[in-house]
Amino acid sequence: MLPSHTAARRHGALALAIATLLLASCFIGWLGLSGASAPWDANILLALRQPGDHAVGLGPAGTARAFWLVSVFGSSLWLAAATAAVAIFLAATGRRRLALGVVCAVASAILAVTALKLLAARPRPDVVPRLGGFNGASFPSSHAMLSIAVYGILAIALTASRAARWLACAAAVALGLVIGFSRLYLAVHWPTDVLTGWCLGGAWALGFAWMLGDALAAGSRRDHAPPQGRG
Repeated sequence: MLPSHTAARRHGALALAIATLLLASCFIGWLGLSGASAPWDANILLALRQPGDHAVGLGPAGTARAFWLVSVFGSSLWLAAATAAVAIFLAATGRRRLALGVVCAVASAILAVTALKLLAARPRPDVVPRLGGFNGASFPSSHAMLSIAVYGILAIALTASRAARWLACAAAVALGLVIGFSRLYLAVHWPTDVLTGWCLGGAWALGFAWMLGDALAAGSRRDHAPPQGRG
């Protein structure tokens, strides 16, 4: 009874966290798309530029290029390659269901953010010159959403113990936050685009953990099982 009760509580906590993140993404998205957040959206981007020259970002020379390189780690191509590598590893080690779950979760996240961009059709920021040659719709930030979602999913799938999973997820969130901030520094997204992306990405990663709870638990038990002796 105790394990099932614990599992039920875990599923309930995940469901509550997912619902909270989705509600937050809806509210922030409404602020951005309705124009209610326009003043502070613009002020944040202006605050990241030199006061006398809005074409130059804050910080020493090379900061913009460094953030551009950071941004690469949130691109769909890079994340798809990382997902493929992890899925192959999981399948090769006998965790085919988990590998399939990882691929489906990441593919659905990419499809979802693409659909949202097409529906929202929000223009990129124009209050300051953009420091990267990025085109397409602005809302939500696919880099922010996918970095949190994909790195979170991979962290959950690759770790066995609870402590290791917490550490890996914390690292995934930290990386996603830096990637999202890079999009603001480059002025290729409004802050509400990035905030919404972070919330959606977190909900997606937690949804993966909620949907594949049994597979993750089975993998954890197998990794911690004592070796079987012969004879």
